[in-house]
Amino acid sequence: MREISKACKIELSQLYQYISSKDDILYLYYMRIYELIGEYIRSLLYFDEEDPVGQLKGYVRSMLECVEDHEREFLTMYTESRHLEHESLIDVLSLEHNSVTYLEAFIRKGKEKGIFKINDCTMTANFITHLLMTKPLRGWNFRKERSFGQFAESLIEFILDALGVEKDRR
Repeated sequence: MREISKACKIELSQLYQYISSKDDILYLYYMRIYELIGEYIRSLLYFDEEDPVGQLKGYVRSMLECVEDHEREFLTMYTESRHLEHESLIDVLSLEHNSVTYLEAFIRKGKEKGIFKINDCTMTANFITHLLMTKPLRGWNFRKERSFGQFAESLIEFILDALGVEKDRR
């Protein structure tokens, strides 16, 4: 708390008016990350709803850009969640669930149209969400071989293959 107070140039007593514990700091950190995710998701509302492949590609690209722009924050988010108090963790996991549910809706539309050939939309959305965190969690293994653009295109192709999207629909 002293370090934060010093970095913000705020008296420690004033800081305690906003933050009462380390959990509060971590919780606010998570809220900021999900605020960023929300901004990227809202930008996708303009994609053509009749084109599930285009929607999914746009979603994956946008989320990868978000993760690329805030890679250290996402890495911290995934490595520090164990320090959240129970109520805070439930809130954070609820936000994660909401982002997965949003992706699941894209996938469900594509499945209903016969474009995505999968059995379980929920599991697929969770796997894709996990894949979006590949770079912060395992990026050291890709940095020398692929630029961000190459990584994004490879991941999009991998996801479309997994969804059973025919080559002529991509």
